[in-house]
Amino acid sequence: MQRLLFLILSLCLILPEAKAQNTGGQFCVRAFLDTNANQIRDPGEPILPGNISVNLLDDSGAIILTDTLENSTTRASGLVCFNNLPAGQYTVQVVSAVYRPTTSNNLTAAVAPGQIPALLEYGAQSIIQPTSLSTVDDDIQQQDILERLIVSMIGGFTAVLVMAIVGLLLFAFVIAPRASQRIESSTLPDDYRFRRPGTYTPPSQDADDNVG
Repeated sequence: MQRLLFLILSLCLILPEAKAQNTGGQFCVRAFLDTNANQIRDPGEPILPGNISVNLLDDSGAIILTDTLENSTTRASGLVCFNNLPAGQYTVQVVSAVYRPTTSNNLTAAVAPGQIPALLEYGAQSIIQPTSLSTVDDDIQQQDILERLIVSMIGGFTAVLVMAIVGLLLFAFVIAPRASQRIESSTLPDDYRFRRPGTYTPPSQDADDNVG
């Protein structure tokens, strides 16, 4: 009799706890790659592997929970779920820096225990397409070539400028002083008169008389 009473009492304590663990609403997001951008997950369209963050907002618009697809226990199904939610109105908001949504990226729904989980089907496409990647690579290569050309031009101009400065210094401190010394060492007599080529000055009459 005592054992029976103990079992009944134990069940009374355990059942409410188990019921509490299974109560509460559920709000989920399923993310898939919408290859044809028709806003519907068609056969063959895969789920997204990651790079998805989901915010859960209460009825006042405040973020109360945040989860990522990478950390989700249902990642293999492409699901991010918020469980054991008290009854009320909630909003899920999907954020991604890698994907561009083809469907709505948010959903507001009323959640209550025992109801079918509210679900947002989130379709998206990659922001950077393969063609865009090749274009980016081409732009990077062109920019690299332009930078090398500019560096080469700057290097050539610098070399010419350095050579010009060295030449001016040599002329100012070596060539010009030596030339000045040579001119000073070859000073002509005071009575030396310069005559232009092709000019002739006949001797004076006094000079002819002296000769006679």
